[in-house]
Amino acid sequence: MFVAGAVTKREDEAGVWYFLARAQTLGMFVARTDEEQELLHQIRLARGGEGTAAPAAKPAGELALVSDAEYTTVRSTIIEKFKPLKEAYMRGMVIARDDEQREVLAELLMRVGPPRDS
Repeated sequence: MFVAGAVTKREDEAGVWYFLARAQTLGMFVARTDEEQELLHQIRLARGGEGTAAPAAKPAGELALVSDAEYTTVRSTIIEKFKPLKEAYMRGMVIARDDEQREVLAELLMRVGPPRDS
């Protein structure tokens, strides 16, 4: 059961990262200009694949919650990895063609807000 206000900042950030990666996996990012095309090219180089994220690595063992200190240590690296995807979203480069994509876009709108170029 969801309790309003119970989601931590950590969980909220992870949700944004998840839905940005999901949008990439579903091929929802489109470029309208050469500059946007270059941004998508950089995303593909950094994250792997033509429109899809690189396959997830299998966990080496049991999954465990990370401490706040551990999270703080890796947070800046994660933010840098997702920065280009968030920039593409904020430029209005995400489109939805089917129900699954519309759900992902609705989550991004709720979690990040509307793109600034919309």
